[in-house]
Amino acid sequence: MVRQEDPERIETVRLLRVNTPEKNERGHEEAKEALKYLVRSADVTLEFENEGPEKRDGFGRLLAYVHADGLNVNLELVRQGWSAFYTKYGKGRLAAEFEKAEAEARRAKVGLWGEE
Repeated sequence: MVRQEDPERIETVRLLRVNTPEKNERGHEEAKEALKYLVRSADVTLEFENEGPEKRDGFGRLLAYVHADGLNVNLELVRQGWSAFYTKYGKGRLAAEFEKAEAEARRAKVGLWGEE
């Protein structure tokens, strides 16, 4: 969740191009901890796929890239192997970067691509 400029307004964010494991699936806890580590004590900003009105999913969550101190958290989770590049709703404008990050994680056998 993200607290915006209005302290009473709290938003839930769906990270674009990422689909980490669900509860009780292998890698869920590790992915959750990786996300917490990446955003902990960071200056967090949101970037949307396109300019214009904010986009939301069917659950009302903001669809965004999350940046923590300038680092694209979505991309970093893929690079660390905690998600494949999630393309169910299209590849987006950063597709080449996400494809490269997933290939690096698979080659390095990190995260979900590592040994069980």
